[in-house]
Amino acid sequence: MVKLSGLQCDVLKLYRDLLRLAKSKGDPSLVSTVSSEFRRRAFDVPRNDFASIEHYLRHGKKMEKLMKMPGFKAAAVKG
Repeated sequence: MVKLSGLQCDVLKLYRDLLRLAKSKGDPSLVSTVSSEFRRRAFDVPRNDFASIEHYLRHGKKMEKLMKMPGFKAAAVKG
């Protein structure tokens, strides 16, 4: 098995955390939105574009914070 880099571990951890959070909200469309966004970005962003990957990690952490708020109900993805 290949050892993952720190950045790869961070991305996987964020993905798992967002999926768990989406499942806890009870909205199946939220789970599919999280999953599809990660898959789309995985193909759009090259593996060696560290600036973009770090940008999306920061954006994902902000989304995680937003999803943890009690009034959060749904997510919309643009662009």
